[in-house]
Amino acid sequence: MAQEMLVPHADIYRVLSFTFLIHLATFQEDLNTLPPNAENVTITGNLLVSVSPCSKTCGLGWRSEYYCKMDKKGQKSNCTLTNALCLINQDCGLIAKTTTVGATLSISCLDATIKTLGSSDFIFVWKIARGIVTTDQYLFKLFPIRDTNTPWMIIVKAVEEKHAGTYMCQVQNSKTMQIVKRVLIGVRVIPEKLVQLNYYEVLSPEQKEELEILQGNLVKKKSKSFFAKVKALFKSANTAVRVIAIGLAIGGACAFVLGAIFLCMTNY
Repeated sequence: MAQEMLVPHADIYRVLSFTFLIHLATFQEDLNTLPPNAENVTITGNLLVSVSPCSKTCGLGWRSEYYCKMDKKGQKSNCTLTNALCLINQDCGLIAKTTTVGATLSISCLDATIKTLGSSDFIFVWKIARGIVTTDQYLFKLFPIRDTNTPWMIIVKAVEEKHAGTYMCQVQNSKTMQIVKRVLIGVRVIPEKLVQLNYYEVLSPEQKEELEILQGNLVKKKSKSFFAKVKALFKSANTAVRVIAIGLAIGGACAFVLGAIFLCMTNY
């Protein structure tokens, strides 16, 4: 009785399988065959001929795209050159910054591209990993922005040691929520009297003069004294000349002392 019940079901499965194969073959035939009225249609459009490299290696940049209209013979016409946005990598790496206690700290992640497009079209999210310089995203916590008028910038007027750490600025498109830029800024805070950060003050007079010349400023050359000229001549001489000069100076000094002693003894 069980065998008699299985036979009708098997016939139904065979009929359904055969019907499915017929529909599949018909579908493939229709897919590979164009309608008669569409066989002689020529499709034309703009073809991207060349693209310039992106202006930035991270974050949003610009590139030039050269489009031309192509006909059925492959000839180009009506070529246009347009600027388009490009994004190679959203991570811009780590930037180190050093400041002193009591100074004003100002960090920003606004660039020329975002400024041109309009900062209102982007969302700036700040995070911080306090006390360390790191790239591990799991160590960052949300940093509240105090000034909503400039969300791309953080300003601390009186820096303390607790402000040291790594600041992360994440820029997102406000419409698509796509992350277009992520930059890390490692801030080191040191005591004010620990080290002299004024680069110009630690330069020698010659280095200061050279720096002024490189900056295009007029430098008045001061006349050197006799001892300064002798010192400069001594520095420019080679080792053998220096040894001879030192020997002559020592010999002359000894002769002068011995002569003075001899004169004193003859007078007495």
